[in-house]
Amino acid sequence: MIIKSNLFVYFYTYFSADMIFVYTRSYLPIYFSNVIKIDTTKLSFVLFFSYLALLSRPLISLYFDRKNSKRKLVVLLSGLAILVNFSILLFSLHSILLFGITYAIVLTSISINTVGVNKIMISNSPDMKDKNGNALLIQFGSITGSLFSIFIFLLSVGSLSNWTNFFLLGILFTIPLLFFTIFLKDKSANYHSIHEKRNENLINKKPVILFAVFLFLAFSDKLFSYSIKPWICIQTSTSFFSLLWFVLILIYTFGNIIGGKLFKNVDCRLTLLIATLIIGIILFIVPFLSFSVFLIFYGLYFFFSGLSLIKIISYKMELAQNRVFNYQIMTMFSIMATIVFTPIGTFLYKFVETDIIISISGILIISSIIPFYFFKLNKKEGD
Repeated sequence: MIIKSNLFVYFYTYFSADMIFVYTRSYLPIYFSNVIKIDTTKLSFVLFFSYLALLSRPLISLYFDRKNSKRKLVVLLSGLAILVNFSILLFSLHSILLFGITYAIVLTSISINTVGVNKIMISNSPDMKDKNGNALLIQFGSITGSLFSIFIFLLSVGSLSNWTNFFLLGILFTIPLLFFTIFLKDKSANYHSIHEKRNENLINKKPVILFAVFLFLAFSDKLFSYSIKPWICIQTSTSFFSLLWFVLILIYTFGNIIGGKLFKNVDCRLTLLIATLIIGIILFIVPFLSFSVFLIFYGLYFFFSGLSLIKIISYKMELAQNRVFNYQIMTMFSIMATIVFTPIGTFLYKFVETDIIISISGILIISSIIPFYFFKLNKKEGD
């Protein structure tokens, strides 16, 4: 039975996380490059070491798999750490070193918070209907948090001085996370699945390795995740960028919905293979497009990315075999893509045209279909 008082905690956990991610991954690149003009070479090294904090996710998952009695307290303390360090981060942007340290702490705290809430949510969701309902809820929280941060930007930023207002509002809307977590209830303190223990060592290594390589290459779009935001703003304006990002998130959401429906009725593996190939081709041809045509193709990129994500998550859940730790191990390979490609792309931004960086990522994504072509689950897909 779903604990109704927990539902808003699930929602706001992901609302806060994605709001912070839009701040740090969408707007701070613009602030760094176009406003205070930080040296991107130094920033690339700082981002590399900051993103290493994401490697803690499997260890965090292992902790929550085994330590259940203090889950709520750990989640509550992680919420406090998010609030404090996100506040420090937003007002330490002129110091690259301090930014890097606080960003690493923020990423670790969000990992603890979301993994802990996930474990409580899964433990207190007895059937698939409850799990699906909760999954939709956290997805809605993520999308709402992303859109809300864009809405805040459009309302608050009109000049350089108004960036301070934007940062203050971000901190303000992070505060409720701490208070809502107090009301989080966990009625499964002694929960531990014998079935999970039994399945822990039953994972077939070959499909895991192939899917891991696929994930790493498929997420190589992180190569242009830093440079594309200031690049679009230089071509247009920050207000246009915000409106564009708002529309792109809606397109991505539409791709999620279509993907969820589509994969129930067609060959899942073939569809994901084709979608990945289309994404790679779209990115590869960017240098040959005018900016206005690029925006149309960029929308298609978001649609097919949203569509593909549904099946990627499904495969990860299948390979995880009900263990949160195993699921996070699969997530590690997309995290590794972030750790490797984001700093490299940030470094290249100073020397290489952004459209060329995008094209290189397209080649890497196209190459990801090679390991995926040989990837196959033991059970019949589509069941």
